[in-house]
Amino acid sequence: MNDFDQQVGRQCGMHAIRNLLKDFDITEQDMNNAASWCVEESKDAPENHASDAGDWSMDTLKKILHDRGYQVERAVKKTTENVRWGVPTMEECMSDESIVGFIVQSNNHYTSIRKDNTFWEFCDSMREGPRHISARSICREALYERCNLFMVRRI
Repeated sequence: MNDFDQQVGRQCGMHAIRNLLKDFDITEQDMNNAASWCVEESKDAPENHASDAGDWSMDTLKKILHDRGYQVERAVKKTTENVRWGVPTMEECMSDESIVGFIVQSNNHYTSIRKDNTFWEFCDSMREGPRHISARSICREALYERCNLFMVRRI
């Protein structure tokens, strides 16, 4: 069974979730329904949560994950004084069975980082497949604010 979903169009948010959860039943319609819910709840303009091309907001991704029994938490906390790691250490994340990985938002593109036994796998749907990534690399990219990192945990 293939456990990687390559990107079609500009639907990186959907592919990031599919690759993180290894759940390929999440559809474009599911994403659009979640985006509509976000628009109703926030009273935002629809284009803030979805585009015809398949771009979705982080709030839309959070809604999809929440509806499937997951909690999403920003991994890096910013204050006026500093930037710090705000979730369990990467070693604790690896050993905590409720934590499935991370959604990464960088340069208008979503990717994911998931567990593979004792390794972290970086899943970029624009590439051919997942690749191993070190915990140090994950933290460095997030703490230097090169990306937004969101920890995903089963509720």
